Order: sequence, then C-alpha cells, then structure tokens
Amino acid sequence: MRILKYNKNYRHNSRHNIKKIKNIIEKIMAEDADPQTLDFLFRFNTRNYPISVHKVLELPGEFKNIEDTAVFIFDEPAKQADHVEKIMPDGKMVKRESVSTVEQQTGKLSPSKVNDIYIYCLYYTIHHKRPCYAIVVTDYDYGKDYEDYEVDGFSFRIYFRTFNREKIYEMLNRLKRKDYNNEELSNEDYFRLICCLIFAKKEFAKDIIEEIVKLFATIEKISYNHQINLHLALKMMIKFRFGDDLNKKEELLIMITKSVHESQYEKINGYEVEQKSLEELKKDFAQQKIELETKLENIKNKNIQQENELKNIKNKNIQQENEIKKLKKTLKNNGIKI
Repeated sequence: MRILKYNKNYRHNSRHNIKKIKNIIEKIMAEDADPQTLDFLFRFNTRNYPISVHKVLELPGEFKNIEDTAVFIFDEPAKQADHVEKIMPDGKMVKRESVSTVEQQTGKLSPSKVNDIYIYCLYYTIHHKRPCYAIVVTDYDYGKDYEDYEVDGFSFRIYFRTFNREKIYEMLNRLKRKDYNNEELSNEDYFRLICCLIFAKKEFAKDIIEEIVKLFATIEKISYNHQINLHLALKMMIKFRFGDDLNKKEELLIMITKSVHESQYEKINGYEVEQKSLEELKKDFAQQKIELETKLENIKNKNIQQENELKNIKNKNIQQENEIKKLKKTLKNNGIKI
C-alpha cells in the first residue's frame, strides 16, 4: 500500500483549519447530488479547455475555435450538442474547413440519439456548407473506431473515442508517475483526470474517485484553476457516486477540501455557480428581458423625440422660406429690384 505524502495545503489545513473545513463540509453534505453531474462536467470542461479536449480526444483536423452548441431547426425541437468546434484541414482526414460535434455518452447509443446527432450534422452541412464529423466519447467499447448508421435512407458515420477500464487505469497511473516525479499538471493531464471521473463505469467508479482524491491530496504542482475545477469535479462525483455511504462521502470531501489553499475556501464553498436550476435560469432570463425591453423603449422614445425635433426644424425652415417669398413679392410690387 502506497504511503501518501500529503501536499503542503493538506498538512497546513489539517493543523489550522479543521473547524472551517467542517463547516464547509456540512454545507456540501446538505446539497443534493446533481443527476446531470456527468453531462455538466463534460460540458463545463470542454467549454473551458477546448484545445486540450482536441488533443486528448484526438479529434480530426486542426483546431480553430469552439462553435455554438445549439441549433434551431424549423418544426423540430432545438438540438443541443455537448461540444462543437470549427476545424481546419490537417493534410489527413479533413480536407477543408469543417466542424466536429462531440457527444458524451454512457452506454450504447440509442436510435433516438443517433438521429439527433444526424440532424445536428445535417444542419451544419446544409446551412453552413461545411462537412460535419460526428464524434461520440463513451464508456461503451464498440471494439472499433467508427460505425456507419442509416438515418432516413442516408448512410451516416459516427466515430468513437472509448474510455474503457484499461485505458482509464493506464491514464491514472501515468498521472501518478508525473506526481511522483514532481511534474506539473498540464491542461491535458487535468482533462484526462476529468475523463477518468466521467467515464469510469459504476462497478469501478468509486475506486477511481478514491484514487484521484489521493492524487489530489498529494500533488504539489497544480495551477489555481486546475485545483479549483478539480475540487468541483471531485465534490460533484463524490456526492454522485457515494450518496449511500455518508461516512465515506464525508471522509473524501474532507480530504479534497484539506488539499485546497485556505484562500480559496470562499470559492469552493458554493462553487457550483455554473449549475442553476431551471427556475433560476427562467428568472434570470425574465430579468434580462425586462432590462432589454426597457433599453429598447428608451431608445424608441429618444428616436421619437429626435424625430419630433427634426419635424419642428423642418416646419420652422418652411415658415422662414414662406416669409422670405412674401418679402420678395412685396419688394417687387414696390418696384424694388433684388
């Protein structure tokens, strides 16, 4: 059994911040686990680390930028992808400017999911006149790199990026070696840890979480953002996977919170700001709508005021022109040449 050499944050907080940590853990324990944890973590991290996503998932083409993940199609519900990026030719698979759409999937693809991916790619192909490469990142091992599906009589290819047990433990062991060698955690390393958390199947997910918690407690060379974001991911996954084991859940939550610098406690003590309930989002949207309507009304009133001022100026000019005409006529009638 490996003896852990805890990082300096863990050692310091174990001596000086136990009471503060317990207060934080009480609040975290009182929160319900988010049923959409896996979806949230994938979307949150692909949005924040797109270049690393491209590298780790070995996506086709040269990365250009991320694209909007929602498309709106007449007579169809809005389609939402997990991650979409514009890609450029790479001299291999991609011959011209294209897009790749990436979906996180646990288990085998359902026909309805295949249909959604097809419609999404069809939209980009028709409306943006760009080829679309469909990628599914999954824990289901198809035993091949891609599969051709038929949708509405059309052949449609989906490429797979598979994270099975062997690959997940291999990545995790490689990252443990980096920590042992005192190497800094890169963006790609961070995203690999996130993939380990997301794609570990239920039967070994708890073991993976515990291993990453131990790594988190020992690693010294980790950036501010990686530390905060990894704490968020571990916190969510601990609640998601250990909901039935309160003692283990508390133990792991204390362990990861000891591993964070005390200056960041305000940040982690409610860091799930990215997750808002539907009602909160509706409320925010309604408020933004009111503010926008108020601004538009003010602009409209200002335009009306300016139009009225222009009309007054035009009327005044017409009045002055008429007075000049009358004056000229009077002068002419009196035999005075102008």
